[in-house]
Amino acid sequence: MTTESFRRRGTALEDEFFHRVDQRLAEKLRAKWKHERDVESLKRESHFTDTKVVEELLAAGITPGTLQAMMLVPHITVAWANGFVEDKERDAVMHAAQSVGVVEQSITGQLLAAWLQHKPGPELFAAWRDYISALKDVMHPDTFGHLRQTTLQKTQEIAKAAGGVLGIHTVSQAEQTVLDLIEQSFNAA
Repeated sequence: MTTESFRRRGTALEDEFFHRVDQRLAEKLRAKWKHERDVESLKRESHFTDTKVVEELLAAGITPGTLQAMMLVPHITVAWANGFVEDKERDAVMHAAQSVGVVEQSITGQLLAAWLQHKPGPELFAAWRDYISALKDVMHPDTFGHLRQTTLQKTQEIAKAAGGVLGIHTVSQAEQTVLDLIEQSFNAA
């Protein structure tokens, strides 16, 4: 083998090595950019500002759509507790939906509107309970506690939205039963 031939093969080996390194670096960079976009998207959709919390949500497989559904199922269940949805409850649910990034014209917004007009079956709440139970196993306790507290606070606001007579009994017995079920779901998880 001549020196020139040896040099060309060495150069080809070097080029191939750096090409592979460049490919791996480019893949890592693309993955990093995607992760950063996902974090920003979930921050925007969830209104959570703590990057650590958002990264834990992503690591648990929670996307903006999943988070919206997770947050809204208890709201819908409370709104329907008395067998019908009052206008103030509907407004409170829509306000809560907007707070987690649901736009009325989006698919999630349209689904929510349908749920407010036609009561979803009990399997929706059962699926939510199962999801919460699984979520507790993959989420940091502080993050899970934050989601629990946020959900309980918002559902309480929805239950109180209709008011009651003269401000007395602002939460009906049926609504309190649903609120208790939601809290039990988090505690049992």
